[in-house]
Amino acid sequence: MLKRFVFLIALVIALSSCTKSKKDEAKQEPKSTSTTLTKNLQTKEPKEVQGKAKLNNNPKTEFIFAEIPQTNTSASAENKKKPLVADITFIPPPTKPKDESSESSVDEEELITAAKLAKEVDKANKEAAKAEAKLSEATEQASNDQGIFQELGNLNTSEQSDSQRKSTGQSDRIFGARATSVQIRKPKIESSATFSFDGTNDTVNSLTRVSGQARGYSMLYLMHPRARQTVEAQIEILLKAEIENVFLAVLTDGTFRKDFSYLSSVIRRLNVDGRNVHLLLYLTNGPTMRNYDRTPISTSFNRIEPKEFRNLIKFNPATREAFRNLVKEVRPIFELNSSLNVRNVNYAAVMLEDNLDNRSYQAMRDIAEEVLGNLVQFVRNPCPKCYPGNEDDSFGDIKELHETPDLAKLEQGDGYTLDGASYKFAGEKQAGVSIEQTKNLITTALEKNLNYFGLWRIARQGLQHGQNIHPDDRTYEVPTEEQAEIEIELLRTGLE
Repeated sequence: MLKRFVFLIALVIALSSCTKSKKDEAKQEPKSTSTTLTKNLQTKEPKEVQGKAKLNNNPKTEFIFAEIPQTNTSASAENKKKPLVADITFIPPPTKPKDESSESSVDEEELITAAKLAKEVDKANKEAAKAEAKLSEATEQASNDQGIFQELGNLNTSEQSDSQRKSTGQSDRIFGARATSVQIRKPKIESSATFSFDGTNDTVNSLTRVSGQARGYSMLYLMHPRARQTVEAQIEILLKAEIENVFLAVLTDGTFRKDFSYLSSVIRRLNVDGRNVHLLLYLTNGPTMRNYDRTPISTSFNRIEPKEFRNLIKFNPATREAFRNLVKEVRPIFELNSSLNVRNVNYAAVMLEDNLDNRSYQAMRDIAEEVLGNLVQFVRNPCPKCYPGNEDDSFGDIKELHETPDLAKLEQGDGYTLDGASYKFAGEKQAGVSIEQTKNLITTALEKNLNYFGLWRIARQGLQHGQNIHPDDRTYEVPTEEQAEIEIELLRTGLE
């Protein structure tokens, strides 16, 4: 019994000791929160102490405890009794680290996007370069209006010696060794609508300017895109020839299409460096009309039988109005040429190698005069033996003929071109007059005091393989440098 009583007393004492130990631990709870904080409170010098605790054991919530400095060491006993006062600053929970696989995926997406953007930028740069090139081309074309192509005609003659300035002698003619060298730059086609010279053979032209009768080319095909290279080469020849009065003849009824913008650019380029342009436009096409039943060309009046057309143009309102519209189309061209130089001359022929009797000619001329007024001088280009009923009275207008025997019929102030006759170079078997015969014709035309003389060559119009080939299917001969040199001599023959 006694043993049990002793055992119970020992057990009570042990329990009491255990309870006291737990209370002591509870009193020292702040120390467990921050050991550093408790130690620093016992030091003499104040220090800022920081500790971290989690609220309610929540791992997402954290606080910083900042000790309030204590400078009075004598009150340490009282301070021990006071509760610890702390500044509490909330620290946001740390951001959850990104998953490495997620970051890798994002990086790949960014790289793909960057690559796409780089491609788009590269594409945009290329488009910008193209746009800049087009703008440069448009600016150059606009500059043409102000005579930028003057450089094509500006040939340095100011430093020529007196011997170079004298008229070309017989030994300098086309079959001899020329004292003055003329080289033509090789043209290259960039597209059906644009043309530029590569400039690789550009040399200073030593020829002096000559004046007198208008000389040039009958380029009926000027507005056709397939003939662009031919036309540009002939323009270059005209500029190199250094003739003051330049003759140019063009067919405008649509046989060789209608590109009046290009025609305008040619006129501007010829109107440089003091040149005078004598411009002749044929408004309709007589030779094709004579082949009305077999020609592949359907534009304008080309498929109307000539006798029928004579009556239609006199009495049929629709036919007359259709012709009036053709005339209206070319009025701006004549106005342009007149505006560029007061010494320029405009000629209008109602039909190329016409199939008209006298009354139908007067009917067409009256309509054209209503539209053009005094902008032009009218030219009749008859072809008397070409179709039954054709007549050739010009009623005081300038007369133009094409056959070589007909040159003798012309009078002072009339005009002549080799259209239909053509000319050929040495060794060629095609039809046409020789270069020497051409020179003789030019000399005769000059002696008769004709207004103009125009060169024309069958191959330049794409007629090497026959008449009934559509202009869209033709091959237009481009003059060689040797041919160009000979033609320059022809254009200058007899001029001073």
